[in-house]
Amino acid sequence: MMSVVKQLRMRTILSALIILLIVGAGLTHEAVAAKYKQPTTDIYTLLKKLKSEGRNLSMATPAELEDLKTGGPLTMNVVKIGRSTFIINWVPVIVLLVVGLFTIVFFFTPIGLFLTRGKLSTAVGNLLITLGISRELGESLLHQEKWYKKEGSIREGFKRYMHEEFIKKYKNNITAIAFMGTAFLIAMIGLRGIKFFVAHQPDWIMYAIVVEVTVLLLLGFTTWYESEETGPDLEGFPGVNRGKELSLAEVQAKLDQLKQELEEASRLEREAMH
Repeated sequence: MMSVVKQLRMRTILSALIILLIVGAGLTHEAVAAKYKQPTTDIYTLLKKLKSEGRNLSMATPAELEDLKTGGPLTMNVVKIGRSTFIINWVPVIVLLVVGLFTIVFFFTPIGLFLTRGKLSTAVGNLLITLGISRELGESLLHQEKWYKKEGSIREGFKRYMHEEFIKKYKNNITAIAFMGTAFLIAMIGLRGIKFFVAHQPDWIMYAIVVEVTVLLLLGFTTWYESEETGPDLEGFPGVNRGKELSLAEVQAKLDQLKQELEEASRLEREAMH
């Protein structure tokens, strides 16, 4: 009798274990399938659904974003990084990149002078003067070809142009632009931090990053071609403005002038004593 009871208990326990294993395997399979579920919705389908419910793209739920397929048009391109989904308008990003790279390569490196022999800077300079946008900058760009012809070398001509023409006039402007780019980036990150922008539409953050990188490169190339011959800020000297850099020749001239003034003052003092 006891052996029959033991056998029943063993069969019951084994049956329970088998049931538990089957249920556990089923739950595990469902969890894995849910984890690796392939997205089934494209961006157009999601937009139609949101419109029918009176919502816009910024109001999409995490589940809806997770079910989005990657790809789509450049203006609403879906990108997935890990478990995060982003919808990016690449057109402004590409335009900013192209404009920034074009400006840096053709106006802040010798490559533009090498490829066009100064014709591009001359054309842009004439355009700025004709449109009345910036006559001073236009005239400065016209001088780039002059320095190339004077030096007979693309590298030396561009270096002399940057040092003698551009940096003296526009170094402070480039620095100010770099600060404004940094301020723009900080503002966009701050607005993103207070949820002014939704996480899955980081367009303005990307614009700010591209602008900041561009202006920092402009500042970097300007500093690269800046001469190390700088003088102190001589306050009170005629013709010297605070914040402006002086060459060694200018510093020497001012020192000679000061020496002459001191000698003249000493001579007058001796005459007064006699």
